[in-house]
Order: sequence, then structure tokens, then C-alpha cells
Amino acid sequence: NGNGIIETAVDLNGDGRVIGSEILPKGSDECVAFITYPEGNTGFPGTRAVGVDIENHAWAAYWGSKKLYRLDPDTGAVIRTIPMASVFSGHPYGISFDSLGRLWFSGRGSGYNNGLAMVDPNVEPAAVSYWSTPGKHNTYGVAVDVYDRVWLAGGENRKVSRFDPVTQTWLTLDMGGYPYARGVAATVNDDGNARVYVGHHTWSGSCNSSHYVSVIDADSASHLGVIDTASGINARGPVGVAVDSEGFVW
Repeated sequence: NGNGIIETAVDLNGDGRVIGSEILPKGSDECVAFITYPEGNTGFPGTRAVGVDIENHAWAAYWGSKKLYRLDPDTGAVIRTIPMASVFSGHPYGISFDSLGRLWFSGRGSGYNNGLAMVDPNVEPAAVSYWSTPGKHNTYGVAVDVYDRVWLAGGENRKVSRFDPVTQTWLTLDMGGYPYARGVAATVNDDGNARVYVGHHTWSGSCNSSHYVSVIDADSASHLGVIDTASGINARGPVGVAVDSEGFVW
């Protein structure tokens, strides 16, 4: 508004949370460039999977319609729509991109309608493919590692699966000793080792026992141990997981 100050939500009391009156009313937060509704402001079930491609366009996939939208980064306007319902047995939940610009989705649903979907937007019409998970285990987060292998968290089935798009084969780890497998992130450490991080949290359980991030070697698919997040503010359990450009896990 030209007053020389960025008017945005701030943790005024320093408790590590931005809640209540610390959140500015809709339309008055200057850090929010725009809010867009590709399918209208209809509430649940809305968009669950959102990601940003190499050209800085956001892609949003809607749970109910199983439609994928590419959005203009400056206005949020829909510039491409890709229907997936004819191929996608589950509902789009998480999203990740590979080095070829293809989009990978965790497909989550009832009645074992769980799997992995791939959308190739480089062709017209876009190509959509779908694979069931091993044993049709549940899905949650999804990530693509440096070798374009796709990792799926198994949610309440406590599994993590790796899919090789070249051979179209699966490898599955049983994480039964830990809470539900939720968010997933993949990176390469400074030592050159490829790693995958999986957040564990059981939504019906207490955060007193659901506060771990598993560390997995991406090449051998071996479990290297866990990071205990209970020492952080409020000891919240991890759900979404990401890795920044400096290698820090969020």
C-alpha cells in the first residue's frame, strides 16, 4: 500500500505460531499476490496436489474432478486443463516433477484404488499413465529422486515404495516400526549420496509418539535411521516434507 512496510502475518508474541489476530484479513496481506479458484470456491473436495514446474508455473490437481490445471504465475489464470479421470483410478494427492518435465502423482482412494500416475504434458493431448502400488497399498506423499525414480509413501500401510519408470518395476520397504508414512522428499547430500526423507505421523494418534523422519539411502533403498522431531516447538509430528537448496529438511 506504499507505506514502506510489508503488511503481512507476523508472529507477534514469539511463540512459533501465527494464529488468531496475527493473521491478517483476506485481501489485506501484501505477501499474498492472488487467490485463484480453477473450479470455483466450492470447498471440499478441492485441490490436494500442487507443484511448480521449471518455468515457474503452478500445477494444481483436484481430488474430485481428477483434473489437472496449469496456472499463470502472475495472475493464477488457467492456461491448460488436463483431464485424468479416464485413467486415474485413485484421486490425485501429492505431486512431483522429473527431469523430463513429467508430473508424478500419488493416487489415493478407497477400495484399494491406490497407485501412481504420470502425466506427460510435453505432448498434445497430454499422455496419462497409471500403475497400482505393490499389494495396492495406500499412498500419501510422492517425490522424484535425482535418477528420476519415484518414491511413494504408503500412508497408514506404513510402507515406502520406489518405482523405476525405465523398467517399470517396484521396490517396497516395510516401515511398520514407525507411525504412518506421509510426506516424502528426495535430495543429494554434499557427499554425493542420494537420500530420501519420509515424515511419520499417525493422524489419529498423539504427537508424543508420532514425530519421526526416516532417512533412506535412495540407491540401496535401505533404512538408515530416523530423525526425532519431538524437540522442536510444540513437538508437532511431521506431515509434509521438503528439502531446500542448502540441504536442510523442512
